[in-house]
Amino acid sequence: MVALRSRRLETLFGVTLDALASEQIQSLVTNEVAEEFDLDFKRELYGNKDADRKALAGDVAALANTAGGVIILGVEENDQAVAVRADGVDLSDAEERRMRQIIASSTAPVPTFDIIKVPGEGVSSRGFYAIAVPRSIRAPHGVIVNDGYRFPKRNGSTTRYISESEIADAYRDRFNGTEQQTRRIEQVESEALARLDIGAHAWLTVTLVPELVGSMDVAHAAYKDFESSMLGSATNDILRGHGGSTFQRARVGRRRLIADCGRSNALATYASAEYHSDGAGAYSLRIGALSDGRRMMQGDDAAERQVLDDESIVIAVLTGVHRLAMHARDRAAAGGNAIIRARLSPKLGSTDIHIGYARGDGLAFGETWGSSSTEEAKSPAETVVDIDQVADAGPSLIAVASHLISELGQNFGFAEMAQLTPSGQIRRQYWIPQMLPLIEQWAQSNGIELIDETLG
Repeated sequence: MVALRSRRLETLFGVTLDALASEQIQSLVTNEVAEEFDLDFKRELYGNKDADRKALAGDVAALANTAGGVIILGVEENDQAVAVRADGVDLSDAEERRMRQIIASSTAPVPTFDIIKVPGEGVSSRGFYAIAVPRSIRAPHGVIVNDGYRFPKRNGSTTRYISESEIADAYRDRFNGTEQQTRRIEQVESEALARLDIGAHAWLTVTLVPELVGSMDVAHAAYKDFESSMLGSATNDILRGHGGSTFQRARVGRRRLIADCGRSNALATYASAEYHSDGAGAYSLRIGALSDGRRMMQGDDAAERQVLDDESIVIAVLTGVHRLAMHARDRAAAGGNAIIRARLSPKLGSTDIHIGYARGDGLAFGETWGSSSTEEAKSPAETVVDIDQVADAGPSLIAVASHLISELGQNFGFAEMAQLTPSGQIRRQYWIPQMLPLIEQWAQSNGIELIDETLG
């Protein structure tokens, strides 16, 4: 998956950038498309002279420092910067490696970029390169010039070096961006938690905020599509099509689309999804609780104790991360990295919180792994990940979820929750027999390995 998502460019080409073919490149000439702030044409490959190497690094850094965009190698433009020929260039793995090495060695920090090879019609050795560069939150990116760094930026269809004062502004923007992202995730999470019915049940909420914000149109047509896709759909990935709770309500909020399961009141009772127009979002699922017979015999103390089912926590984290990343990428066209946070919210009145399980040896009430105070249990797990890595279910999603669930488990005194591995696998031994066939089916359909490893 290409890191750059641009509605303008996708509309221009008629496809996403990772689906580019020769016919889309040729259409630039047919339609007399001109270079823009996010589109640059080069007739030939970048050469090997110092000036050519600096030009490649500078063109990539300039896009990262501005609004992102694509450099098309193999397209010639006229004096008005309009595409007039698309004869292509020679394609080879060696050339792609050379360009990557030049960019990596000549820029600092190295911007995110993808090199897309587009074979010509009927000639695999000749075609086009598309160098796709998303706007970078780590800007400014410098280019080595005469033993020092200069900072290029797109100015319409041309490139210029920015002034010292602009460099200072860019660094301030970088530091402010990190602070704004932290404030944003707290805001999104707080608003989501306020819509949950936590009077009698615990919840797990996953929150995501992208570095490179997107733009989702919250209009009537978009809402009707959202409503159609959400109502009656499964609230988690594992039980999709196998029963379980489904979304019952959909509505519009300020700059967001909301779906949940609820009764007559405004609070969600089983699940809640909030998808914001900038690509941020929060996904909440109610967590199953295990009865604990030993403590139920102790009268009033039983009301203060809560044993949370570990498998419910794992499924909630997996589903939340996956669906929020899909929203950020596919609805809002957000990109780059994202902060992802997972937080447990115990039911009101609980002071003795446990994580437990009910599998193996016919356990009737479950065994507990560890305990925590209410405030410790609420301490969130957090990570930063490339949105594209987790927008599709696969080993990368498993690895990220493993990090988050284990960090939550550390609040309860154990190092690692066992269902998932940090390398992106699923451990069979840590699922109840009724759930295991669904886990296996979901994993196999998404290229995820199941292993028989146990923790010592």
